Amino acid sequence: MKLKYLKVTLALFVATFLFAVINAKAQVVTFSDITIPAFKGIYQSKQQDKYGNNLQYIKKTKCTDDWSGDGRVILSKLNGLLAGNDDTAWVVAEPNKNVSFGSKSKTMGAWKLWLESNKNLMSTASFWGTWTVN
Repeated sequence: MKLKYLKVTLALFVATFLFAVINAKAQVVTFSDITIPAFKGIYQSKQQDKYGNNLQYIKKTKCTDDWSGDGRVILSKLNGLLAGNDDTAWVVAEPNKNVSFGSKSKTMGAWKLWLESNKNLMSTASFWGTWTVN
């Protein structure tokens, strides 16, 4: 009987240790109706701290021109804020699809997301989507 309790306790300890070591929690930032500036202006998110060694992703749920209501193509990139963090290349935020920023986005540290319209238009755009940080 005591051996059974010892095995269960040991199994719980190992499981707890593994969950503490492995980064199993994703950090997702949700954007709802944020304004992308006109004339290829860049929207900059608040800083997010990245602790895991995973790729980061952008997903556009919807983006519309504020004057016409037409859909808008949005470019996105990550800006590394600490020494040694390189910016990623611009990627197109695809509708309802997680798009990776590539291997540079694995670096731990402080990051900001930049969003801009792919066209130089006089009108602003409204964006909805998610940024997966960890």
